[in-house]
Amino acid sequence: DPSYPVDRLAYMLQDAAPVALVARPGTAVPHEGLELVDPAAVVPDGGGTEPPAPEPHDAAYVIYTSGSTGRPKGVVVEHRSLANLLEHHRREAHALATAALGRPLRVALTAATSFDASWDPVLWMLAGHELHLADDATRRDPEALTAFLTGQRIDAVETTPSYLRQLLAAGLLDGPGHRPRVLALGGEAVDDALWAQLSAHDDLIVLNYYGPTETTVDAVTARVTGTAPAIGRPVAGARAYVLDSALHPMPLGTPGELYVSGAGVARGYAGRPGLTARRFLPDPYGPPGARMYRTGDLARWRSDGTLEFLGRTDDQLKIRGHRVETGEVEA
Repeated sequence: DPSYPVDRLAYMLQDAAPVALVARPGTAVPHEGLELVDPAAVVPDGGGTEPPAPEPHDAAYVIYTSGSTGRPKGVVVEHRSLANLLEHHRREAHALATAALGRPLRVALTAATSFDASWDPVLWMLAGHELHLADDATRRDPEALTAFLTGQRIDAVETTPSYLRQLLAAGLLDGPGHRPRVLALGGEAVDDALWAQLSAHDDLIVLNYYGPTETTVDAVTARVTGTAPAIGRPVAGARAYVLDSALHPMPLGTPGELYVSGAGVARGYAGRPGLTARRFLPDPYGPPGARMYRTGDLARWRSDGTLEFLGRTDDQLKIRGHRVETGEVEA
């Protein structure tokens, strides 16, 4: 993300060690020693040999999150994890929305690609829906983004709860014109008031997505209905545990730390085996070789089989959906 501080960008490039940087000429992003590829100059290869298909355990992407030591850490997510999420959304959210509208949807990409939630709209496109990209100036301005969503006749959009409030204030659901029918929320907890407000719209499909970057975008999902906020149930191929400090399951309704296991668990942190070993643990309740990610989030199971988010076990913050470690701010 070119809007990041130059020092942060320089560290990420040094840490990731890419062979090339795709950017416009004149970019302020530090790129000494890297091949600079101008996207406008790339010519599609119409007759070349198809590149080899990736293997399930190959890395699909690396996304950097805030680090408690003052340095961001790169999370390596594999193709198998992304494919699992695509299959889940195709069977759940995509199928629900397509059945309601009776046609493929127009979906907006409004998140920066440095934010892993940007993958959700791309997965809609991979499932056969139409993707519309909002530029940086548009996505950062609630009134401009509302006009974009209306003018492009967007059916589905994902954003954070705090930014949705700004879009609602800008008239996203007001008036006789076109408005989205599918709202997906992620990156922050949904408070009681917003949950109740959205539940009152019978014509909307509102989805609540929970998932640290280390569990491939969305690990637990819920339909926003009723009056009590929930993060829901694990996606297909995932398992969720609420455990005590000795990794024993907590009784129903009792708070504990949330752990996520299954197909969405990332490979780990790039170049940081020690940190990976501390956060990605052997799963004592899964098949041999399974791992689980320690989220640092407090949660509890409800009697209806859904999870309720209760807060953090540490001082990590969420600002506009982005994780911020106070250690990185202090550094």
